[in-house]
Amino acid sequence: MLARNLRCQICCMVRPPQATPQVAYSKPKQFNERLSGDSFYVWDAEGKKYGVTHFIDGLTDYHVGDLTDNPDSGFSREVLQDLWYGVFGPPDLLITDGGPEFAGNVQAVNELFGTVHEIVPEGAKWRMGQAERHGAIVKLMMMKTVKAMNLKGLSQMRLAALAAFSAKNRLCNKGGVSPLQAVTGRCNVIPGSLMSQISSGHVRFKCNQELCSNEALAHAERIRHAAIESFHWIDAHEALRRALSSRSRPPALEGLREGAVVYVYDPPASRKGQARRLQDQVSWQGPGVIVCVERDRPVPARIWVRIRGRVKAFPLEKLRLATPDEMTGSQFINKALEDVEKELQGGNITVDGSPMTEAVDGVEQGAGAGPSTRRAEASSSSSSSSSDDEGEPDPMQEEKEKLLDDTPFCIRQHHLRKAEDATLPTDPHELDFAKKRKFVREEAGIRDHLTKAYHKFKSVKRAILQKPKKAGGRSRGARPRVVAAVENAGVSEVMMSEEVELSPMLFKPGEYEAMVQDTLGQWTLWSNPSPHAGDGKLLEVAAALHAVDKDGVTEVVTGKARVEYKWSALGDDWKQAYVEPLKKALQVYLDHDGIRGVPSGTVVDPARVLGSRFVLTNKGESTLDKAELKARWIIGGHRDPDAGLYATSSPTASTLGHNLLNFVAVQNKWEVHFEDVSAAFLQGKELPRTEKIYARIPKGYPPEVVEFLVKALGGNVRDDMVEITKGGFGLPESPRLWYLAYKEILLELGLHELRLAPGLFRAFTSAGSIRAMASIHVDDTRYAGDETSAVIWEQLHKRLKFGSVRKATEGWQKFCGRWERQDPTTLEMEISMQGYIDGVPTVKQRVVHGDQSLTPLTDGEKKLISSVVGQLNWAARQGRFDLCFGASLIQQLAGQGRAEALKWVNTVVRRAREPLQLKVPCLGCPLSEMVILAVSDAAYGAMPNGSSQGGTMVMVANPNVLEGEAPVCILEAISSKIQRVVRCSMSAEVSSLATAFEHGDYVRAVFVELVHPRFELKRWKVCVAPWQHILVTDARTGYDAVNSETLPTDRKIAIDVGVLRQGLVEEGNGCKVRWVPGSQMPGDGLTKWHHNGVLTTVMSSGLWSLRDTAEAQELRKVAAAKRAAWRRSAKATDS
Repeated sequence: MLARNLRCQICCMVRPPQATPQVAYSKPKQFNERLSGDSFYVWDAEGKKYGVTHFIDGLTDYHVGDLTDNPDSGFSREVLQDLWYGVFGPPDLLITDGGPEFAGNVQAVNELFGTVHEIVPEGAKWRMGQAERHGAIVKLMMMKTVKAMNLKGLSQMRLAALAAFSAKNRLCNKGGVSPLQAVTGRCNVIPGSLMSQISSGHVRFKCNQELCSNEALAHAERIRHAAIESFHWIDAHEALRRALSSRSRPPALEGLREGAVVYVYDPPASRKGQARRLQDQVSWQGPGVIVCVERDRPVPARIWVRIRGRVKAFPLEKLRLATPDEMTGSQFINKALEDVEKELQGGNITVDGSPMTEAVDGVEQGAGAGPSTRRAEASSSSSSSSSDDEGEPDPMQEEKEKLLDDTPFCIRQHHLRKAEDATLPTDPHELDFAKKRKFVREEAGIRDHLTKAYHKFKSVKRAILQKPKKAGGRSRGARPRVVAAVENAGVSEVMMSEEVELSPMLFKPGEYEAMVQDTLGQWTLWSNPSPHAGDGKLLEVAAALHAVDKDGVTEVVTGKARVEYKWSALGDDWKQAYVEPLKKALQVYLDHDGIRGVPSGTVVDPARVLGSRFVLTNKGESTLDKAELKARWIIGGHRDPDAGLYATSSPTASTLGHNLLNFVAVQNKWEVHFEDVSAAFLQGKELPRTEKIYARIPKGYPPEVVEFLVKALGGNVRDDMVEITKGGFGLPESPRLWYLAYKEILLELGLHELRLAPGLFRAFTSAGSIRAMASIHVDDTRYAGDETSAVIWEQLHKRLKFGSVRKATEGWQKFCGRWERQDPTTLEMEISMQGYIDGVPTVKQRVVHGDQSLTPLTDGEKKLISSVVGQLNWAARQGRFDLCFGASLIQQLAGQGRAEALKWVNTVVRRAREPLQLKVPCLGCPLSEMVILAVSDAAYGAMPNGSSQGGTMVMVANPNVLEGEAPVCILEAISSKIQRVVRCSMSAEVSSLATAFEHGDYVRAVFVELVHPRFELKRWKVCVAPWQHILVTDARTGYDAVNSETLPTDRKIAIDVGVLRQGLVEEGNGCKVRWVPGSQMPGDGLTKWHHNGVLTTVMSSGLWSLRDTAEAQELRKVAAAKRAAWRRSAKATDS
C-alpha cells in the first residue's frame, strides 16, 4: 500500500494540468428553490451607460430587475431585498458570478436571511446560462424600446426596464403558463389596457381621462406599449430564427494538427468575472501554433498551443482555426517585428518619410543607444538653441521618449533574456536544476532520434544490398556499387543497387518499413517471369484496355438519351406535322376533365396564372417520313403561388417490395404482369385548391391548335388561358393526388397497402391465403395472383385507363430500370441489368508522372465520377450485388480526392460489363416453412484512410440449407463503410452482425405482413416468430462472443453483443446464429474486391449451403498449405 502512494517529484513537476471534471446540473422542482442573478449594461439615446441587475427563478422563469446609473453591491442588495426577499422570501440557493456587484452588501443580506450564496467558478460558466440568456432578452427589448422612444435619463430608462420585465413575465409562455401565472396564479389586469375594457364592457373612465391629460402617465403608457412591441419583435425576428436553425460549426478535427495556426479563447483577467458576451470582443487571442494534440481519446480533450512564447493547454471548445486574413496578417506583423528587431540590434530605427531622419542620423550615439536615443528638436523656434552644447540629459525628456517608444514588449524581453543568458555559466554542472534538466532532456532526445534514424537507415541499406542465395558471398567492405546476376528459366536479368547517403528526415515515420516491404514484394513478383509472358492474346487484351481508358468520357452524362425539339428551330413541314400531336396533348386534358374554360371577359389575378409549354419529342428516326412525333403539355408548377400549402408526398414501392412480390409469385407459380397507366396524373383526384389556378396557353403555335381547344371547351371562352381542375403535368401535388386516387381504387377492390412497405398491396382469400399482389411505382404497376384474382384486374382496368399489358413469360421485359423474364415452364425468374450497364461509360484517365496522391481530383473529375458511380450504384441496388463493394470503394476514394478513383471507376465498369443474372428460384417448400438468412461480413481497416467495410445480405431459403445445398433467393444486399469507430477485427464483425440482425428482422416482418392476414404491427415479434431467422457469419471470434455467457472486455463490443444475445435467446423469437467457413461466405464479395466467388455463384445458380462440405475443406487445406509455404519462404529470405 505504501508503494502505491509513492510519487516521483520530477514527474509531478513536469506533469501538465489535468482537465476539469465534467458535472451535470439538476433542474429545480419547486418555486424559489434556486435563484440566479446577473447584470448587464445598456445605453440611452444620449450614450449614457446604465447598469441593470436582475434575478430569475430556476423553475418558472419569473424575472425581476431594476436599473441604476451606479451599479454596486448596495444597489444589488436593494433589488434583491425589495423585489424578491420582501415579496417571496429568501430562496434556498442564490447563484451569481464573481462580479463585485454581488459581493459586500449582498453577502451580508444573505447571511442575515441564511441563504446559500454560490459563486460560479470560471470553469463552470454554463451554470449562468439561464440568467445570461434571459438577461440578453431583456437587454434587446430595452434597446428596441430606447430606439423607438428615444429615451433619455435615469427615470425614463428605469421605466423602460420595469416595462420590459413586466411584459416578459406576462407574454412569455412555458408549458402553456406564463411566469406571472405560474407564480401568482393569475395574470394581473393592466389598468390602461384597452382590450380588457372593450372585451369586459367595464370602461375605466377616470384612468382613460388621466392618460389623455397627464403627459407623464401617457409617456409611461407609451413605454409599456413599446416594451410589448419589442417582445413581439423579438418573437418573430427572422434573423434570430435563422440563427437558431443554423448548425454550429466546430473546428474540423482533421484541421487541428501539429503546426496548424489557431486562435484561443483566453479572456483577460480584467474581464473574467463578467458575462461571456462582454468577453468575446477581446478574448480571442493569437495567432498560436499547435505543438501537440493529446490523442488518447477519439476526440482530443486538450491541445497544447504555443502562444506568445509559452506553451499552454486549451480544451477543444476554446480553439478555432485562424482565418486566411489572420494568418496573412500575422505573417506581415512577424516580418515587421523581425525588421524592428534587426534595427534595434543595429542601434537605430529607420522611419520612412520622416523629416527627423537626417537629424537622428547626425546625432552621436551614446552608450544608451536604442529606445533612449536623443532626438533633434523639430520646432523652428528652438532651432538655434538646439545647435549649441547639449548639456546634461534631461530626465523628463527620457521619460517622454519611453512613453513614445512603440517597440513591442516581447522584443525588449527577448533582448533582456539573451543578455542574461550570455552571463550564465556554460558548464551544465553550474546550471540550476530546472535548466540542467531541460538541457539533459534535449541532449537525450537528440541522441535517441539519431539512434533510431541510423537503425532505420541500416535496415533499408541491408534490404537494398541483399543478394539472392545463389549469389556470391557478401563483401565486408563497403563498395560504391554492387551487381548481382539472377538466372531463372533460362532468362538472364541483372538487378543493380547502389549505396547512397540518405537524410534521416527524408522519410516520414513508418515509411522506411513500408518501402522495405514494397521493394521485397516487387522483387519477388517481377524477378520471376511468367510462363505466359509474351502471349499474343494477353497483349491484345492489355492494348484494348489501354485504348478504352484512353478513349473514356470526360463529361458528365445525365438524363435520358432523347431529342427535344425547339419549335422556333423547326421547318414549316415539321411544324405542320406537329399539329396533330399538339392537339392530342390538349385532348388528354379534355378527356380526363383536367381543364375548364374561362368565360370571356373574366378578369383573373395574374399571380394565379401559371406559364406552360409544349415538350416536343421524336421517338422514331430523324427523317420526317419515319418520325414518331410526340407532344406533351407541361404546366410551370415551379411558379405556383400555393406551393408548399398542400402535401406532395407520394410513396412508391421499394426494391425490396418488388423483389418480395417476384419471390412470392415464383413460389406460388403465378405469372407476373407489367402495365403502365396512361396519363396517370390526370386520372388522380381533383385539385384541393381553395382558390382557382389557371394556366396560360403557349403562344407562337399554329392557330388551328388554339381553335381546336376553344371549340372543345364549348366556345365563348378566353383563348389565352384555361382553368386547371386536376393535377396536370408539372404541378407539385399531382403525384400525391394520383397516389391517393390509385390507393383508394385498390382498397375498394380488396387490396390493402403494407404499413412497413408503402406502395406494396395484397389481398387474401376467405381462408387466409394470399390471393393477389400489386406494387406501384408512380404510373407503373406490377401485379400477380391466382385464378380468382382475374376479377380484380378486370375491375381495375374498368376504373383506370392502362396501356398494353406485358407478361414476364413473354421474354425480357423492362420495368423500373431493370430487365426481368420468367421461365414459361418453371415460372422461375431472372433479373438482368446488362441493358442498363451497356450504357455506363468508362472515364478518361489522366497521365500522371509520379505519385498520384500528389495530384488530387479536380472538381470536374469529381463530378464525372459521381455521375458514373451513381449509375453503378443503381445497377448494384437493382440486382448486381457484386458491384456494391466497388461502388462504395470509389465513393470513399473520391470523397478523399484521391486520383486513383479514376482507375477504379474503369475497373468496376469492366466487371459490370461481364454478364451476370440474378436468379429467383423456386424453393420447393411452403412459404410457412422457409427461413430467413441474414449474412454478415466485415473487413477491418481494409478501406482508404484505414476505415472498415461492412457487408449485409438478406436471403430466403429452403430449410434444407442447414443440412446441405438448397435453393436460396437474395432479396437485398448492402456494402457500406462502418460509420462507428472500431478498434479491432472483432469489433467490426460484431458491429456488422448487429446491422445484419436488424436488416433480417425488417425483411422478415415485411414478408410476414405480405403473406399473413393477421399480422399486427404492435405484436410483430409474435407474428414473425414461426419463421426462423438465422444470422450467418464467418468470424469465429464474433460467433463465440455471441454464444458465450461472458461479455467481452471492450465496452463498445459488449453493448452490441448484449443486444444480439438478447434478441437471439428471447423465448419464441426464432433467431439463431450460424458460423460458416470464409471460403463459403457470399458476403465476402461485399467487403473485398478479390473475393472467393461465392456471391456470384449464389446469384447465378440460386443454391447455397450452411453445412461444411468436402470441397470447402479441401480448399481450406490448399490455402493453409500456401500460407505455410509463404511463411517458410519469408523466413528463409530474412535469414
